[in-house]
Amino acid sequence: MAMWLEVSQRLGNRHLQRTTSGADDEHAGVLHEIVARDCPGARRLLRAHIECSRDVARNLTLHRLVEAA
Repeated sequence: MAMWLEVSQRLGNRHLQRTTSGADDEHAGVLHEIVARDCPGARRLLRAHIECSRDVARNLTLHRLVEAA
């Protein structure tokens, strides 16, 4: 989470498509599935979280490239 906050501060919240509370909710969901011993559920939520994070990173990168051009 510290890295997400650092990125948020550097780029400004206007460029971010989700909030840290959204990421926190995703993490809590994964942990809930693990505690419940639901490996398929935890795996599904973790994959969705990674895909979302990847998409946010791509969009931020593209936005910065367009700004720099």
